[in-house]
Amino acid sequence: MDLASSIVGVWRYVSFIDKEVETGKILKPFGETPSGYIVYTKGGHILFTLIGDREIPKTPNPSDPERIALFKSSSSCGGR
Repeated sequence: MDLASSIVGVWRYVSFIDKEVETGKILKPFGETPSGYIVYTKGGHILFTLIGDREIPKTPNPSDPERIALFKSSSSCGGR
């Protein structure tokens, strides 16, 4: 089995870190317990969604500051 075939499937995020190369500092932009999935297909496609630690909005129609915080704590992408 080649490397590309070994990652095909659906994977669940259990952590997400950034490391500053110069200082070695570890950053956790999505908090301590992010959630989400990443999908790799045999055809060479990728799709991911990642949601960081976040507060639940106080109402079904969040305020603008709440919407901004929700938007800043999520990321998604797809491509080849």
